[in-house]
Amino acid sequence: MKLRLRHSAAAAILLLLSPGARPQDASAEKGFPFCPAGLDVPPRPVVEDVLEPGDIHVLADDVDLTEGDISHLTGHVQMTRDQQQVVADKVDYSEPADNADLWGDVRYWDESVYLQGKSAHLEFEDGTGSAQEADYRVLGNRGHGSAAELFWDVGKETRGTDIEYSTCEPEAEGPDLASNAWKISAREIILDHEEERGTAKHVVLRVKDIPVLYSPFLSFPLSDKRKSGFLMPAFGTSSNHGFEVRTPYYLNIAPQFDATVAPRLLTDNGVLAMGEFRYLFPRARGQFGGEYLPSDNEFGDKDRSLINFVHEQTFARSGRLYATYNRASDERYLEDFGSQLAVTSARYLERRADLTYRGAWWDSMIRVQDYQTMDRTVPVTSRPYERLPQVRFNAYPLRGPNRLNFNAHVQFDNLDREDNDIVPDVHGARLDFQPFLSYPLQGRSAYLTPRLGLQFTQYDLNESGPFKSSPSRLLPIASVDSGVYFERDFDMSGSGYAFSTFRTKGCSAITALPGRIGWVTPTGSRWLLPNACSTPRAATRSPTFASLSLIIFPTLT
Repeated sequence: MKLRLRHSAAAAILLLLSPGARPQDASAEKGFPFCPAGLDVPPRPVVEDVLEPGDIHVLADDVDLTEGDISHLTGHVQMTRDQQQVVADKVDYSEPADNADLWGDVRYWDESVYLQGKSAHLEFEDGTGSAQEADYRVLGNRGHGSAAELFWDVGKETRGTDIEYSTCEPEAEGPDLASNAWKISAREIILDHEEERGTAKHVVLRVKDIPVLYSPFLSFPLSDKRKSGFLMPAFGTSSNHGFEVRTPYYLNIAPQFDATVAPRLLTDNGVLAMGEFRYLFPRARGQFGGEYLPSDNEFGDKDRSLINFVHEQTFARSGRLYATYNRASDERYLEDFGSQLAVTSARYLERRADLTYRGAWWDSMIRVQDYQTMDRTVPVTSRPYERLPQVRFNAYPLRGPNRLNFNAHVQFDNLDREDNDIVPDVHGARLDFQPFLSYPLQGRSAYLTPRLGLQFTQYDLNESGPFKSSPSRLLPIASVDSGVYFERDFDMSGSGYAFSTFRTKGCSAITALPGRIGWVTPTGSRWLLPNACSTPRAATRSPTFASLSLIIFPTLT
């Protein structure tokens, strides 16, 4: 029997368990690298009739309608309204109370959620309802779980008791790291759809059903909107600082501004105040961070601090500005308070500002750069130079495969370094000019690029130390680059990740066999020129000499 209704109160039956949920395009579903497979959702019931917006379509094996009393619908009961559908074994609708009870295999679909439970109750007048022993799947973000009981107030609030949530597959038979990899369970979860916030009580995080974290209370957003509040605290102990507690707090200041403050209690040192401020505009972004510890008990009651700043900005059509500044109060700061090896072992803190601009066949850059030395064991003569400033210009008016290419590189550096009272240091300017001609020959299976060029370097030193006041060099440079490509198909979607197990499926792997022959003839030795390379990794001196070398090595690209 088919029954078509148009009743504003009865229409609430099709709003069931997705109050406040926002529809999302399936193509916009976020990726989950550790649990990548999609969850299967049973197909919706097919409705052949064309429904007007707001119409309710009801289909059942047996319908007992009683006007002014309770109507009984049994046997494969289906109800459809717009994009929402519900199926149950039995439905009792009370016209006086304007509510309904559903039993049996209760299933529900809409654009955002699928639910299956044993029973449900609906109040049509105020749009509330509840379901018992329900399993749910959130289609937009792969979330799924179960709850002993769910209560909802359409568009306002959803509450669940003894509820679980995960984005991974349920437990599978046999060894499978992806299935049931993690899930959270809570005694109660309340979702406020008007405020777009959720709270949970007595939350437990489980990895492969093993409890790893407990929290008596959690608060979280229900949408992309940010929310101020406490983040996960950190606890620990060490021989350097004693017992440590960190309690970060996130501040949602404005759509384009936010900040995080984190008091860090160190029982042996004191209270370290930590903070970070971030900003984001259409063409600029950056962050400012700082740390301050007054009267360090383990450092002679001296104040200690750290400042870091990063700013990126684009302008005009192809201009870019980048600036970073880092400063520590003392050379032991990173070693004492850094939490990662890359931080504690850092030898230098960089301060740099770059202004770049690019044209159709050229690019340029102006840079100001220096460093704060954090490792005082590095000799002064081996520390990087300051560039105050550096100016670069690259031109490539002729370029492209299978034709003559010309490019030129010009760089000017004004070099300076902190004074050294023991060994005379070098200060001054350097100009470097490198023109090159090349003819890249490229085919589908191989390439060959002969290249000829010159490198001219001129110094003008104010304090020359052991060098001449105006040393220079002229280097002719020749090289030949070549390579051969070997290509075959492979399959990355299977379980095999070794190269030998790749199978044909429309993709390809390329094994390149490149080689290079280079010839450099310097007019002098490098030890007769200052080492002006200003990066910390290039802070050592080594001689440059004429060489002829052939390097052949396989690579996978």
